[in-house]
Amino acid sequence: MLKRVKIIVLKAFPFRESDLIVKGLSSDGLQMNFIAKGALKSKKRFAGGVLEPSSFIEAEYQPSSQSLHHLRQAWMLEDFHDLRKDYDRLQMAFYILKTAGALSLEGEEGDSKELFSLVGNALLETQRSPRLDTLKLFFQIKLLFLQGVLPQNLSRQEILNKTLKDHHSFNMNEEEQKKISEQVDQALNHYLHL
Repeated sequence: MLKRVKIIVLKAFPFRESDLIVKGLSSDGLQMNFIAKGALKSKKRFAGGVLEPSSFIEAEYQPSSQSLHHLRQAWMLEDFHDLRKDYDRLQMAFYILKTAGALSLEGEEGDSKELFSLVGNALLETQRSPRLDTLKLFFQIKLLFLQGVLPQNLSRQEILNKTLKDHHSFNMNEEEQKKISEQVDQALNHYLHL
């Protein structure tokens, strides 16, 4: 029986001649893996870059008892087009996707909708942010807090109380922000074993 799920595409890479392996973050915050047979040749089932990393899609798939489901068709819900117009924005988007991929659990059971929401909102803000460094700091602190591993010395209530959108108007001394960013980078890398 076919199922449908909404996912943010984290990664897609070729497999064999015309297939793609697609890793996605479901709206429940879980990582799901798919094989899209003939995706590199199919203009109808997977049109318009629908399987590109950062795409928010609705996927129709055949569940598998293995960890690789069979992706039958996909429809674009949001392509985050503006990310691809600027190198720095694209790099920030890839950072968000890579981090989400490292933190998300595989499977179909569980509930981490907050992770999905954080990633989706971070991609939206990355498209239009004039302050990517501040957005990254907001994303990282919220992510560490969500995972329950935010060190006490980095707990910034003034950031945790704001949305990602509020990063535009957040004021912090440049030197202080640089210092905190370095500490947050180190804490996140340690947590992810990078």
